[in-house]
Amino acid sequence: MSHNPRKTGGYGYILPYMQKGYESIMYKLLIVDDNYYERKGLSELRKWQEMNFDEVQTAQNGEEGIAKALALKPLLVLTDISMPIMDGLTMAKQILEELPETKFIFMSCFDNSEYIRTAIDLDAFGYILKPINLNKLMATVEKVLQISESEQFRLNTIKDLKKQLQENLPLLREQLTRRDRRF
Repeated sequence: MSHNPRKTGGYGYILPYMQKGYESIMYKLLIVDDNYYERKGLSELRKWQEMNFDEVQTAQNGEEGIAKALALKPLLVLTDISMPIMDGLTMAKQILEELPETKFIFMSCFDNSEYIRTAIDLDAFGYILKPINLNKLMATVEKVLQISESEQFRLNTIKDLKKQLQENLPLLREQLTRRDRRF
């Protein structure tokens, strides 16, 4: 039996998405890199399926990345920074204008402080130097999933509470009206 860190979020505690009755969420991933071999190698990792990515698409530059992101609406975009036609940082800015919930992990051959600052300004979830350390990449992706699932759980809880309030509002009004009549 292999160890699956998703069962405990890798940290030994139960996350909201692990609770009884919680349906498994499937995700979409977009990998943008001008290097064919890196793009292909990353896209074919079996680990994506284990992490509930049911659709993995690729693009070879930022311009193509924008078009694919708008069609796919991925949870996560894993992108190189330095690419022809349009760089990954410019692409991310444009995608975030249309899809503000999209998460980004940037990859680069350069340990460039300006790239890192711009990635931070874009609320990047990671900045990974090439050649890519797969363990570091997967740990960063896991962090993205945990945060996303916690956000989704919070939004679902708020939605459920609003629904319960709407359903119980007539009863609450009736009880308050009766109470006011007694005084």
